[in-house]
Amino acid sequence: MVISISNYQLNAQDKVNLVTGINSIPKDKVKVSDVVAIPSPFDAFLALGKISQKNPVNWDQVIQKNSLLIKASDYKGKVAVSFALGMKVSDALVAIKAKNIDELNNSSRTIEELANKLGVDKSRLSRAEKVRSLATEGDWLGVFLELGFLQTDIISELSNEARSDERALITAAGWLQGVTHISYAISSHYSEEASSLLREPVLLAQLNKDLSRSSAAVANHPEVKELQEIISKLEAVVNIPRDGTLTKEKVDFVLQQGRAATGIVKKTKS
Repeated sequence: MVISISNYQLNAQDKVNLVTGINSIPKDKVKVSDVVAIPSPFDAFLALGKISQKNPVNWDQVIQKNSLLIKASDYKGKVAVSFALGMKVSDALVAIKAKNIDELNNSSRTIEELANKLGVDKSRLSRAEKVRSLATEGDWLGVFLELGFLQTDIISELSNEARSDERALITAAGWLQGVTHISYAISSHYSEEASSLLREPVLLAQLNKDLSRSSAAVANHPEVKELQEIISKLEAVVNIPRDGTLTKEKVDFVLQQGRAATGIVKKTKS
């Protein structure tokens, strides 16, 4: 699979190399595939690593400034738990890039606890412990792959039509938290070239459509409506031509809206 971003093309091998810092994958160890299950600005996040090689992004600072610090026990109900789960998945991805063991372990535990609250079978969550073990060992390739498989297992558990509400909520929250991280990194290393990585012409309309198609209880939930408003504001900014760019002010607006979304999710706790 190849993902095009502006003038950059990232295939599955590129993704693993950029996340882990490993330049080659032993063929007898793993067949590299696209393991990111929840749509997010993850490809933009990786492409920024290529663009900013001369002035590397401080990914540890990105995660410290933008991570959603929560306790799973504070969240109850479909909306609150799903929103928090989506955001912690994005936090975990940035923690891998930062090679921040504490944040990665915290995120993986929270993901496991929140997914359990949604009724995901415990057997599908066993990878969370493996993620933490591999991080402690410094096996970041293994962490990246196991986290991707964990995401896939969670989404697979929610794949039937009766669980479409949770999927829509997790996906929207995951993307919004991801765009908070990437816009912070771009703002800190602003260039027109980097700003083009925020281009998103299709996904946001789909996120809002999926949320609107949710059950009445979810679609009419006050915090869901607030997040939809943020998504609409962001769509107006990031729906730019293929060769378009964003000003520094617009990048900062994206960051502001992403942080507002994080605040909304914090507000949903019990």
